[in-house]
Amino acid sequence: GVVAPKLDRIIHIKGDPSKNEFVQDITIKGMTFSDTTYSRHFNIFIPSDAAIWLTGARKCILEGNRFVNLGGNAIRLEQQSSENQILGNEIAHVGQGGVILLGDNESQPTKNVIAGNWIHHIGEVLKHVAGVYCVSASETRVAHNLFEDLPRYAISFKSLNSKSYSHRNVAEYNDIHRTCLETVNGAAIETTGPHKMDTGNVIQYNRITETVGRVTGSDGKFKRPHLSWGILLDGYSSGTTVRGNEVVDNAQGGLCVTGGRNNRIENNIFANGREHQVLFRGDTFSRNNTFVRNVLQFSLIGADFIGSAGRWSNRFL
Repeated sequence: GVVAPKLDRIIHIKGDPSKNEFVQDITIKGMTFSDTTYSRHFNIFIPSDAAIWLTGARKCILEGNRFVNLGGNAIRLEQQSSENQILGNEIAHVGQGGVILLGDNESQPTKNVIAGNWIHHIGEVLKHVAGVYCVSASETRVAHNLFEDLPRYAISFKSLNSKSYSHRNVAEYNDIHRTCLETVNGAAIETTGPHKMDTGNVIQYNRITETVGRVTGSDGKFKRPHLSWGILLDGYSSGTTVRGNEVVDNAQGGLCVTGGRNNRIENNIFANGREHQVLFRGDTFSRNNTFVRNVLQFSLIGADFIGSAGRWSNRFL
């Protein structure tokens, strides 16, 4: 059959935070959502259509649903939506991403839980997407999810600037396999921090394999694997804890820290990165990073344990 999609969303749970009016305690369970369209005018780095919108929503539960063959994301949270739970859903074959959280420091979603979901084969129209994309969100817990076969990130905690940041988020106990299949300079789990503030974000106890990366060469042919990481603390990401992760078989390497300070990397396994197991890149801002009790292993000729570029003041133990 052929479907001509018309709606860009199917359910919109909408309160009015400006009047202190919130919708809460709604459960959506055991449903299938499919066949939405997507906007033709959008920020290509933050595509934000979705089948379900939570706007000014509190303590709602989306559980055991299937989101398949959508034009946009599965779920969008915005406008002070808080304490919602997105549990045990399948998100697959969608045009954009999985769950996207949007806003600035005043309006961003907070204290939401995204757990036990299976997110795979997303980004079939737009590629700069994530399984869970915190464009601006704080105190989010992303846990016990399975991410597979993604064009870019599995999880992204982005701080765009000092007025729109993602702080005190936790990504833990996730299984992440085959990411960055169609993009370059990305990671399975990525953070950014151009505002140069300590974020308090935590990345712990995740298993990450096969972050690939793909680029078009001067001959017009695709080159892969290329320039991707298991975990990327990008753009001056600071005050982040990376603990107890198993990061194996990634194209560029297991971990890259770019320019940040006050990051703590401890008790991780970084293995079989093609070029580096760990790379630190920085300038005079980059200091007080601590790298302790990690296990590094590789067998590929030409790879190294730890690479460093720029000026650094860090501790390696």
